[in-house]
Parts: sequence; structure tokens; C-alpha cells
Amino acid sequence: MTKIIFDFDMVNKKEVVDELTLACIKYNYPDFVAEFGHEKADSSMSRMFGTAWEKSKEQIWQWFDEVEYGIK
Repeated sequence: MTKIIFDFDMVNKKEVVDELTLACIKYNYPDFVAEFGHEKADSSMSRMFGTAWEKSKEQIWQWFDEVEYGIK
């Protein structure tokens, strides 16, 4: 008997990739900001993640402010 952990037929595959990419950006962004500052971190994220960064950068900035500064 096979155990189905994640059924790709049940969801939009692009949504899964988008969510994983967003999680990866969120994981790396605070370290980049600490190491290089906001401006260089943003340009590095743009080079690494391309359109995914451009599409979600404002969401990442808001998330980072909430995590870093407790701003909502």
C-alpha cells in the first residue's frame, strides 16, 4: 500500500512552487538584510528569484517589518 504524502493532481502545481519559493525568500531575506543592508539584500533577492521576488517583494517587506519590528 502506498502512502500519498502530497497529491499534485489535487492542487495547482504553480501554487505549490509559488508557496515554496515564497518560503525560501522569507527564510533567506533576514540574513541578507543583516549581512548587506536592505538595498543590497533587495537587489540580491531580485537576482536570485527574478519575477517571484518582483511579484512578492512588498509582501516580504511587510512580513519582515512584522517579524523584525513588531509592526502590523
